[in-house]
Amino acid sequence: MGLDDSKKDIFGPYLDTKDTLGERRKRAKFYDQQSVHPKLVDEMEAKGWGFDKTLKHKVRLKRPKPVSEVLENQFWVLIHKMGFPVMNQGRHFYIEFKRADGGYDKKQIDVFAKGAEAVVVAECKTQKTLSKKSLQKEIEAFSNLKKPLANAIRKHFGPNFNPKILWVFSTKNHSTRLNGINT
Repeated sequence: MGLDDSKKDIFGPYLDTKDTLGERRKRAKFYDQQSVHPKLVDEMEAKGWGFDKTLKHKVRLKRPKPVSEVLENQFWVLIHKMGFPVMNQGRHFYIEFKRADGGYDKKQIDVFAKGAEAVVVAECKTQKTLSKKSLQKEIEAFSNLKKPLANAIRKHFGPNFNPKILWVFSTKNHSTRLNGINT
């Protein structure tokens, strides 16, 4: 589906323009939906699902998505609206990169987007409620992977592709202190 499947083993999975619209529809919702047989409604309600609508032969149920997924989805939709034609699919996108010691490793990326001149690589961190938590270790780890990830991106998309890479660390419900300013 979409781009050259032989490249998806080190990058993936991702979608090209025609496939991103369906993904955007799924990500724009703040809840998951599932249609089940009426006999299964009580069982599903015990698992956190709630009634949404009665259909002809089934019942549609819904439940809120986890806050971490909502943040990723909101950022993904924002980047998609900016017109990036290649985007990650689902929540299990990764980039395989070469470590300094010559070995290989994989990094899970929350939001990946590629355009003609730019690439967006984003890490999303969230908490259920507003609280203070240091993200220094996570930011440093993300920052330390910039060069190997950039090399993998350039290698994957070919020698003629030299994009500007935007590194984004998106947060929700994290209160931090930067240079004496509360944020």
